[in-house]
Amino acid sequence: MERIDAILARSSLRRREPSPTYNLFQREDKPDLYCAVPEDRAVPTFLRAGPWAFVGRITDAAALPGFQEEQARSGVRLNGFYLFMAHHSGFGIGARSSAPELCAA
Repeated sequence: MERIDAILARSSLRRREPSPTYNLFQREDKPDLYCAVPEDRAVPTFLRAGPWAFVGRITDAAALPGFQEEQARSGVRLNGFYLFMAHHSGFGIGARSSAPELCAA
């Protein structure tokens, strides 16, 4: 009788968790550098003091070019936050206010 080895594969149709809402911070001296922190997590101390500014929230992972949802999940799991470079191509952050939001430029 011939032995058959099975290879387990992840289903590409696995259920995806809904994308969390992230608080978005931008480095003032490096405007393409962002840090995303899930709303249900504490804001890291390096974001509270220094050249970082709160600029809005991401509710849709595709809202800002350069934001990679799977990498964000891994970064949050390991560090509690996700650092990334945004690739601005027609998108911008709305004016800073009490309720900033992402908008098309």
